[in-house]
Amino acid sequence: MIYELRVYQCGDWCGRMLAARGFILFVSLVTALCEEAFLTPCDITDTECLRKSTQKFLAKTANGVAEYDIRAIDPMHLASVDFLLSEEYGVWNHLSNLTIIGLKNQDLSKFSLDTETKAVELQTKLDLIITGDITVEVKKRGKSFSGSILIKGSALGTANYNYDFKTDANGVTHFEVSPETISCQPIDEAVIKLGPELLESLRTDPDIQPEREKIKTNSADKGNSLLCAIVEKAYVTVVHNIRASAKILPKDAFLKGV
Repeated sequence: MIYELRVYQCGDWCGRMLAARGFILFVSLVTALCEEAFLTPCDITDTECLRKSTQKFLAKTANGVAEYDIRAIDPMHLASVDFLLSEEYGVWNHLSNLTIIGLKNQDLSKFSLDTETKAVELQTKLDLIITGDITVEVKKRGKSFSGSILIKGSALGTANYNYDFKTDANGVTHFEVSPETISCQPIDEAVIKLGPELLESLRTDPDIQPEREKIKTNSADKGNSLLCAIVEKAYVTVVHNIRASAKILPKDAFLKGV
């Protein structure tokens, strides 16, 4: 509002000067981002450059950059994840207060960009340590058991999305990232450790005898599915940060010749 008022009062010359000043401020903002070395512009076929640029971006932004709406990913905190362990026995795992370590060390596994369809596939390998609280709910018995949980595991997180170009008021062209589809593929077996008090409660409670072995078996069989449920929720923020940085940086800061 102040800029508009001053432009009206001081005429075309002043208006041009203020517009130029606004552009300079924008360029300064972009320059500051580039000087932080958040990204290295890469050719879409240069896998090694893309890998290093991805790792650099993740490391530089791991704690978040509030002024650019880039959110912290390492550690990442998730309020809750609900996971159905056994539909037959009505057993749910309700996880809360989760802390995820390792997202800043993602390794680029695959990147593809189709300039005709404007489709992107981004895949990274994640090695994660997850801690938090868990409540095991046995609905058919009307019982719940609470304690701590530790999860260690590796997975491939994949995001598929489309892009477009958008030119801002300063004539700078940016990538515009569409809503994403996220999937997860576990690598090896996830390690899941429940707190000793929770284990003891599950072991000794007389009302859940029929469910006990099922809980134990399903916990082993579905450990990777639980890991992926957390990965998929965490990956939403990873893609959000790509989208947020695309709003600030010109498209040429990401890729060459697109």
